[in-house]
Amino acid sequence: FGVFKVNKDGDKYVVTEEALPISGQAEAMVPDPSGALDDQGYPQMIISTVDANVATEYDDFPNYLPGCSVTLTEPGITHLSVMGQ
Repeated sequence: FGVFKVNKDGDKYVVTEEALPISGQAEAMVPDPSGALDDQGYPQMIISTVDANVATEYDDFPNYLPGCSVTLTEPGITHLSVMGQ
């Protein structure tokens, strides 16, 4: 999931591209720390638990684990984006 700030631009609302930070843990596909390579010579990928705030650096669609949260620190409109399975 992602939470994004929304700004008003004239008579329309625009969702910002940068997501607010997510706290907690997520499962993501990351390069195998052993350095193993796949059949094409690319790093072998494994599922690993990482901090949620860096999960998308490894995986476009990480599995956020229960307990993840987003803290809103200022008033305004936000947009929640959720990818279903």
